[in-house]
Amino acid sequence: MSLAEIEAYEKLFPSGTIIDGVVDGEQYFKSSPKIAWFLKEAYTDEEEGWHIKKYYGQEDAYWEFFRTAATPTWHPIIYASYGILNGFLTWEEMPYIRDKPEMCDVINKVAIINANKFPSVTGTHTVWKNLAQSFESCKGIIQQQIATLQPDIHIFCGTFHLYREMFEIRDEHLVSPREGFDTCGVWMKDGKLFMDVYHPANRRQKRAVYVNQIVKTAEFWRLITTNAN
Repeated sequence: MSLAEIEAYEKLFPSGTIIDGVVDGEQYFKSSPKIAWFLKEAYTDEEEGWHIKKYYGQEDAYWEFFRTAATPTWHPIIYASYGILNGFLTWEEMPYIRDKPEMCDVINKVAIINANKFPSVTGTHTVWKNLAQSFESCKGIIQQQIATLQPDIHIFCGTFHLYREMFEIRDEHLVSPREGFDTCGVWMKDGKLFMDVYHPANRRQKRAVYVNQIVKTAEFWRLITTNAN
């Protein structure tokens, strides 16, 4: 895959949409494993579309965005991604973001894919009917994103039901649940990992538990795939 292919699929986005995917294609393709977060939609007051680079990829990302903006969503994503890409560090082994703000730079190394490419029409909450309709209208772009980015780890944040058919995930790909991981659905197919987890801002699960189950599942997958080869 190439950076030119990223530019090609970004041209498919209609006017007024939020262009997501990767902030820094070069860093993403150099990362191992390649991680994609499948989120719902962007909550924004801006009527015009924008590229995620506008907020997520600038210098001093912590001070400019991640220190105050939607921290219940973004901080768990940062912790889990940082943990996976730094030797599968657990929550207990990582510093707090406020003490090491450069951890936010990990966003440059992962993909962020929203099911709805348009700004949410319902404010800071998602209506499932609207999301499903928007996903259908954006499906062509999403399929091109996936074909181009080819992630190794797919983390579905309350969105797995939208994508299961697209990835042709069947019951035979289900991995038996592990103790303490009962809220994390896990499937493995063609050497790739698919996780069905809560949205990171969901309050039903402590942040440490949320982060650790993602990191530990990714580590388990890496061990299996390494031994298989």
